[in-house]
Amino acid sequence: MRKVCRGTVMACVAAVILPATAGAHIERTPTFVDPAADERIVPPAGGAFVKIRRPAPPERRLAQFRRSAERRLRDGADEADRAALLHRFALLSKRQQAAAREYLAEELGTRPAELGLDDPRIQAQETLVVCQEDSLKRLRAAIGQVRSTPEGRKALSRERARRILADNERYLELCRFDEIHPAVMAADNNDLVLVMPGFYTEPTARSKPHNDPACARYVERATGAPTYEYHVNCPNDLSLVTLIGKDLDGNCVRCNVQIHGTGVRAEDVILEGGVDVPDPGVSGDLFEEGRGPAVGAKEVGIRVERGDGAYVTNLTIRNVEEHGVYAIETDGFTVDDVNLFYAREYGHLTFVTDHNIIKNSEAAGSADAGIYPGAAPPTRPRINTIVKDNYAHHNALGFSGTMGSNTLIKDNRFVHNSVGISLDSFYRAGHPGFPQHNTIIRNNVIAHNNFDTYGEDAWVKASVQAAVGTGAWLVGGNDNLYAGNHVYDNWRWGLALMTVPDALSNNLDRPPELPQDLKISTSHRNRYEGNVMGISPEGQVLPNGVDFWWDELGQSNCWESNKGAPRVTSDPPQLPTCDAFPNLGLSNPLKEAVLVACAFATERDENTLLCDWYQRPPKPRRRR
Repeated sequence: MRKVCRGTVMACVAAVILPATAGAHIERTPTFVDPAADERIVPPAGGAFVKIRRPAPPERRLAQFRRSAERRLRDGADEADRAALLHRFALLSKRQQAAAREYLAEELGTRPAELGLDDPRIQAQETLVVCQEDSLKRLRAAIGQVRSTPEGRKALSRERARRILADNERYLELCRFDEIHPAVMAADNNDLVLVMPGFYTEPTARSKPHNDPACARYVERATGAPTYEYHVNCPNDLSLVTLIGKDLDGNCVRCNVQIHGTGVRAEDVILEGGVDVPDPGVSGDLFEEGRGPAVGAKEVGIRVERGDGAYVTNLTIRNVEEHGVYAIETDGFTVDDVNLFYAREYGHLTFVTDHNIIKNSEAAGSADAGIYPGAAPPTRPRINTIVKDNYAHHNALGFSGTMGSNTLIKDNRFVHNSVGISLDSFYRAGHPGFPQHNTIIRNNVIAHNNFDTYGEDAWVKASVQAAVGTGAWLVGGNDNLYAGNHVYDNWRWGLALMTVPDALSNNLDRPPELPQDLKISTSHRNRYEGNVMGISPEGQVLPNGVDFWWDELGQSNCWESNKGAPRVTSDPPQLPTCDAFPNLGLSNPLKEAVLVACAFATERDENTLLCDWYQRPPKPRRRR
């Protein structure tokens, strides 16, 4: 969510008079990606959610291909057999592919052309290894640390630990890089970049000028934002690591590239963005409550530009001036098991990106949102983004999505943020896809979101407006479903719904256009069903300030079959059910006045007579 004024009809009138404030980050004029697979290369790039390619020493992959070919060709290969062999063939290096063709012809009597293996579009998978002098020492220490507890021994068996160590010993023999960015730049389509345990500061990238005048000619004149050409020519001006997926003619040059940490956990590979930050070592705390971010050397940790088919996994990114990981205009992108700590804007940011996944990751210490898939493509009814099994805590917003549409948010923990989940329809000019719509928020834990990011002693300072004490708010969106969530111990609101008039989403730098700017296109047909309010999954009663809050504006919004302790509370006291007719909210003047006041307050002591969003509310009493 941007730091822009918000409110409803009354705020709309004020908004065209007073200037809006904006966040530090500026996107270039975006272009939605083509969701179809790019079949100019094999395997194709994009067109589907990206699956992990498990790393293995190259010689093992060749042996696996030979065994698979012998088994599948024994009685004649059908279409499924040919597809499976093509998949394994594309995991081989160019040298191994030549050996595989020879094996098929000489040992199995099969011409590669019969299996389609002579297709010039087929890519090879080279393995590029990044290491540090102490990589194996750190890995051995990490294995010992993990296996020092019964839980750790259960998660990491002795056999698996030995296999991981043996694989890394082989990777060390293949290591040719001691920094991540040069390895990524050396990659080709389908390549695998393996990063061994270590503390990576990327000194070469840091040495590149920041906002280099030589790069200024690539800045977009209308917005002042860096263009795609900017990042192609100046990849380290703003970022420690940049993956450029396509050339300026749109041809894949680094599509389907995967970046894997090779340790036993994400903490073993640290991409450190902070200035003069010491190596915390294997047992050091990478995130600590009460400790704020360090000054970052660059804006972004890992940037993915049109990198269709990219996958980033099993590493930690810390202390960057804007975003930990940032993908834009990319079809097919997965972040899996990544720690995103201490970003001064977003831990995770994706923009106009399709077939997008973030899972099994932890995001903490972000001044804006820990997780942010924004300006999602209009793919209704197809889900374009999946956010699952993540842990977002101690951010201003645990999750945020301006025009975050057609997203599935499930099985996450959004706890100890100022606001747990934020969806909105602001900033229409910079975020295509207005209005936000058709997102499913299901089976999440949304709790304890009372983290103060505005006080003098706040160690994470919010760069965004957030009503402290809110489980989740929907600030202008349509056709969203909140179902089966556990929402508890949020001291202001459990789940809140409010409207954004079209004028607030349009470019407020232009004069008002009436009457169309008074149109209200948002806050319609949202459903809240089967949520458990004020009760933890373990059955502990921890009430919200108010379970459901609504500004009472919008059509066909409904609340039904939600459970409370001992009852659901709401403001207004009566909410429409899903079979109610007519179902039309006509607004509440008192609530409008509060929203207007909060629209222009960005911190404490502004409009405090009406707006208390930036003060942590008192803990609610247990209801009877």
